Amino acid sequence: NVGQTLFRIDDFDPLEARVAVPERDMQAIKAGQSVQMLVDAMPGKVFVGAVARVSPVVDPKTGTFDVIAQFNDPSQTLRSGMFGRVNIVTATHDNTLVIPRVALLTEDGTSAVYVVAGGRVARKSVQVGFTADGRSEILEGLTDGDQVITLGQNAVREGSLVEVVNAAKAVELARPSATPKPDAAKPEVAEAPASETAKAK
Repeated sequence: NVGQTLFRIDDFDPLEARVAVPERDMQAIKAGQSVQMLVDAMPGKVFVGAVARVSPVVDPKTGTFDVIAQFNDPSQTLRSGMFGRVNIVTATHDNTLVIPRVALLTEDGTSAVYVVAGGRVARKSVQVGFTADGRSEILEGLTDGDQVITLGQNAVREGSLVEVVNAAKAVELARPSATPKPDAAKPEVAEAPASETAKAK
């Protein structure tokens, strides 16, 4: 019929992804920033691209603005119309101290953790930076090697006696890391990279 679409031509070099980003992040997104994308059709494969354009206006109906990311895929495994999840890298912190996010206790806008020192529990106030992939950056309040309780924090109190009962699974040490990493285990007390379990006496 007259006016009927017969075919569509797609340009695969580069492919573009349109991402709707909440307006609260508008000041953090800029052209040229690195982008990582995962698509459901290819689990575990990461496609790396960059922000090409950022819309200068916010959609009043959705409270989001459009970001266009471009991906060059020489293997041509990406296809037009695929849906994916996009991570836009807005900043990086190298050699930073990180702990499992589950270790954090938040109350009235402040954060703290319980640590094990000398066989007793101590509460330490901390200042939190980046949080990603189940781990949080600690800017102030902890030092490298502190034993941080990651499970059962509500069952202990300041000064409680504890005993490490499983040296392989439950205490994680606060350690410097280039980027936050996923938890290796869900212990009772935490320490990275090793883990141990502590029980209250």
